[in-house]
Amino acid sequence: MKWSSRFHKSTVFNITVSGVFLALSLIFFVLSHQKFFTWPVVSSIGLKVDLSTLFILPIFVIANTLCGVAVLVIRFVLGPFIVPSASLDIDYFGNFILLFSSAIFIFLFLLLNKFIFKNEGKQSISTESQCSNSKKKLYKNLFLNLLCSTIVTSLLLTILNALFFTPVFFKLYKLTNNISPIDLAKKWNTDKVLKTFSLSLNYFLWAFVLYFPFNLVNFTVTSILFFGMYTVIVKNHSKLKKNFKY
Repeated sequence: MKWSSRFHKSTVFNITVSGVFLALSLIFFVLSHQKFFTWPVVSSIGLKVDLSTLFILPIFVIANTLCGVAVLVIRFVLGPFIVPSASLDIDYFGNFILLFSSAIFIFLFLLLNKFIFKNEGKQSISTESQCSNSKKKLYKNLFLNLLCSTIVTSLLLTILNALFFTPVFFKLYKLTNNISPIDLAKKWNTDKVLKTFSLSLNYFLWAFVLYFPFNLVNFTVTSILFFGMYTVIVKNHSKLKKNFKY
């Protein structure tokens, strides 16, 4: 097969895979906005456990980074029209947070996979014992990668929510006059409206109590489901690509 033909087939394969996973991502994006997925702590904030990122991460693994980024952007652009909830600026800011959260988790996973929890590549495996050890190492590295990605992403998002995302949201909802987290913290337990969210905690402690457990659960769910998906991808990726026809 000529290089141009192989390249064309590979491109079509990547686009096809991206299209399939994009469709799944958008379906689960809609499902994730149902009441069942609402985070129960301070539910009026509107945090939702997201399942759509689960179907974007495989695009980076099976296809390539460009296709993955394109799907992230498409979900961001279409999101407010698929599940409208408030004004367009608030919906887009919420989808920007989802885009940013997904990007942190995905690229952290990819970086750890490349530089820390990397596989040794193709090796000659002559015995059943070597094959078993190779699989165990793969699963161990995958588990540790997802664990680290989940914890680090959760910490980063908790900090960003406290310092930027939440102040902006309250400003968009006209509950505050600016986006300063310091000003928000000062009036947190004195403003009548803000007190309804506060859980009788100071602002920064409230942000940690709300966002860190939420993000841990959110990305743990994604990690558990992706773990099973990844093992299937590793076993069948080369076979699927080789037998792909269009």
